[in-house]
Amino acid sequence: MRRPGGLWLRWGLRRRVSFLFGALAAAVSLVLALGTYVGAREVLMRQRESLAVRQAMVSAAYVTNTTSDATDFGQVLGSMTLPGRAAQLIHSRGQWYSAVTSPRNPAPASLQRIAEAGTVAKVWTEYDGQTAVAVGVPMPSLDATYYEVTPTTELSGTLRTLATVLAIAAALTTLTGGLAGRYAARRLLAPLHQVTDAGRRIGRGELSTRLDLTEDPDLAVIAEAFNGMAATIERRIDRDARFAADVGHELRSPLTTMVAAVDVLDRRKAELPDQCRTVVGLLVGEVDRFRHTLEDLLELGSFDGSVRLTLEPTNAAVLVARTLADAGRPAALLDAMPGPHPVEADKSKLARAVRNLLENADKYGGGPVAVRVFTAAGTTRIVVDDAGPGIRAEERDRVFERFYRGGARGSRGGTGLGLSIVAEVARAHGGRATVEERAGGGASFVLELPSADRTTSAPYGHGAGDGAQVSNHDAPARGGAAP
Repeated sequence: MRRPGGLWLRWGLRRRVSFLFGALAAAVSLVLALGTYVGAREVLMRQRESLAVRQAMVSAAYVTNTTSDATDFGQVLGSMTLPGRAAQLIHSRGQWYSAVTSPRNPAPASLQRIAEAGTVAKVWTEYDGQTAVAVGVPMPSLDATYYEVTPTTELSGTLRTLATVLAIAAALTTLTGGLAGRYAARRLLAPLHQVTDAGRRIGRGELSTRLDLTEDPDLAVIAEAFNGMAATIERRIDRDARFAADVGHELRSPLTTMVAAVDVLDRRKAELPDQCRTVVGLLVGEVDRFRHTLEDLLELGSFDGSVRLTLEPTNAAVLVARTLADAGRPAALLDAMPGPHPVEADKSKLARAVRNLLENADKYGGGPVAVRVFTAAGTTRIVVDDAGPGIRAEERDRVFERFYRGGARGSRGGTGLGLSIVAEVARAHGGRATVEERAGGGASFVLELPSADRTTSAPYGHGAGDGAQVSNHDAPARGGAAP
């Protein structure tokens, strides 16, 4: 039973590993991008400050050297040319001077307090909607202070470009991390896929399956443990199969003697007293039941071991027709849709499964009313319909269990092994056995097998030794369309 979990667990290991790699790459790239941006911004701002201070000091020296009277400040400032849209002002004895009429004072008050105290000062501010560097330079000889405010348009552009480049680099790093995580997860999970494939092959009966040994010390431990487990399972199953075969052989010998003796008694029971004839009748029935039970157990035991199927191209409809004929049942039971119905099957075991379904219908369903064969979507179905009491919904998953006898059918005797053999035959052929409710009452027992490649359909029919081709014209249609 699958344990409940959140979305994180439902993602799967490969997706989680890919996500973690991507998240780690995103975190690292984000930290590096932020650190790079902050560091570069700090360096560029300091360089811009230093350049603005040098430029302001050069301008202040020029004003000091070219004028001796405050009345010349405006003219001197007008003769100076500065890069960009820098603003120049001189503050002297409470008056502001500029190259333009009615100048606007962009110098922050904090800057003025420091510069007026006789110290070169700088501060970042806003000027015409842009970031700017404001510098104040004292001119003691003129009893004045020179102010220069320079916008940093090129610095803002440089920082925007840097931020864009870092964001793209972070995104590419995150994507690369995710792809690296996906690749790493695929490589890491490859041994797990090999173990899964080997486990499935063992589950299908290929008990000799083993993992290839590797030089990786971590994976070598897993491979050795798995191979040891597989070898132990193979030995145990082979031992159990041999035990079952030995027990079957030991039981067959006395059983053969018992059958022969009972047969003699049965043929001569007319010479026996009435009470003895009753006992002989009971004995005949029980010995026959014991013989069938032993055969079923030995058949099931073969599936518990490494069962080997003799697979060959088979027309499912022809095989069913032959099985009906061998069992002395009317050919009108068969309702096969047109087509070759090709399957790769062990004919003897598949015929045994069909016989078991027919016998099950005889015992518990009032006899079969139709045997339908049809192929659709790569699957061939053999369906045995009966008109019995049906199977309750809660029992449909259990009727194929060994020794299970439940509901109305369980009260009619039987060993509960016939349908188990049907399920094992279906599983060994890569299919499944199910039971469905039949329209109009009764049950429909379904033997579902994978269809063979249609390109190999030529041998089916006469050429394969299966007898005559069978179509839906061989018998009147029964049971309606295929479910």
